[in-house]
Amino acid sequence: MTAPGGRSLLDRVFDAMIGLKGLNGVLELLGGLALLIIDIEHLRGMLRWVSVHAFVSHPDSAIAQWMNAFADRLGADSADFAGWYLMLHGAIKIAMVWALLKQKLWAYPWTLVVIAGFIVYQSYEIIFHFTWMMVLLTVFDLVVIWLTWREWQEQKTRLGAPSPESSPVEG
Repeated sequence: MTAPGGRSLLDRVFDAMIGLKGLNGVLELLGGLALLIIDIEHLRGMLRWVSVHAFVSHPDSAIAQWMNAFADRLGADSADFAGWYLMLHGAIKIAMVWALLKQKLWAYPWTLVVIAGFIVYQSYEIIFHFTWMMVLLTVFDLVVIWLTWREWQEQKTRLGAPSPESSPVEG
């Protein structure tokens, strides 16, 4: 099914999912930066405040409990690690999304490798620290991989990229 402008529904879904990855990357980058610059005690207080005030009607919800447990476990070393991890993770996603939106042919295989790496880590987390959120994120990433592969094949066709069989052999 082709939409106005010649873009299929799957092309638009790909754009939307890549856009969500980019937004997630920006939020991770900002969250990582916040973990590095906000005083640890202040951060713990903010987490507890949010868990109390945002979940007033459901103080025993899984998210409120997670936020309180996270605040209790949060130490300076873990905040630094999480901050740098989130900033690196976010920066990689932003660069990946930028290159895909610019239709850089080299970005498609690199994106597949990067997301596959994320899926390997997420699978580890699912096995040892199961959460439905991680399962949903992994399913989302599997769909992104499939759409990225599909888009990469279409881009190669559109750009007339030579296949390995038709490449000249240099001696």
